[in-house]
Amino acid sequence: MESPSDKDWPIRKVDVVDVWRVVRGPLREWVGIVIHHGASNAKAKRRDIQAYANFHVRPVAEGGRGYSDMGYHFGIEEDGGIWISDAGDKARWIWQRPGSHTKATKSLDGKIVMPAGVNSSCVGICFAGNFDEQDLERPAFESGVRLCVELLCVGIRESADVIYPHNRFQEKDCPGKKFPFDEFVKTVSIESRLRAGVKPT
Repeated sequence: MESPSDKDWPIRKVDVVDVWRVVRGPLREWVGIVIHHGASNAKAKRRDIQAYANFHVRPVAEGGRGYSDMGYHFGIEEDGGIWISDAGDKARWIWQRPGSHTKATKSLDGKIVMPAGVNSSCVGICFAGNFDEQDLERPAFESGVRLCVELLCVGIRESADVIYPHNRFQEKDCPGKKFPFDEFVKTVSIESRLRAGVKPT
């Protein structure tokens, strides 16, 4: 297994309640959330957010993606830890920059249209692991729910209907055949309504 190096891209762990407090850039008008898994980062030897961040910024000539920052706004590890880039003015969530993984402008079925592009319109969340091969650990599921509730209730102010799997926009398995997407969205919906003081129907 690959070990962390002295050249690791700077990332840091955040608590859900601090998500909006760390934002430094002008407030973007997000309209949704796109869920990913880390399997697309196949060249990263480890399945954790640090490895994915390193892979994203590594030059293409060296086998990476050549991005200016980690490709997602948030990364969630198996133990439930939530991570963001801490790379100064390049930090994707801190400065609310567009994502890097969903270049489409509409869903495959044409029912969702985002003229500015999904990367510029939606928050990208990556769960570490390959959910074509493994089940999502409960701590990661629960952290993902809490994060989505916070994003929806405090900033996006929409229902859980605006949480989308990556494969809604591109012909990919992401976030994986074994990712419990329907259960995840249902749980976020229930928790969001409870937070708003509305009893689930």
